[in-house]
Amino acid sequence: NVGSCSLLMLAAGLRVAAFEPVERNRLHLKTSAAQNPSRMRERLALLPYGLGSKSRSAFMVSQEGNTGNSHVVDRPGVDISDFADSAVNKMARSNEVVIR
Repeated sequence: NVGSCSLLMLAAGLRVAAFEPVERNRLHLKTSAAQNPSRMRERLALLPYGLGSKSRSAFMVSQEGNTGNSHVVDRPGVDISDFADSAVNKMARSNEVVIR
């Protein structure tokens, strides 16, 4: 996940709010954005949490070699050992987010 959709919107002159709770994915997007002109980077708000129906901490997992496919696991009985990467990340309720 290198933020290709975010970069396309920035190139079109739009302001972008990118919600990325997974640290590795945020780093990829920051690296991709850094390779573009500063006028594009200035329109990017990269927020370190996901969006959900309520504010909470959530357990996120991804398969080996595919952190772009990270997803929340909140069902009882899911064996997280089946996943290569896992972490607790912040989730925010969308109507509680203010972007300036």
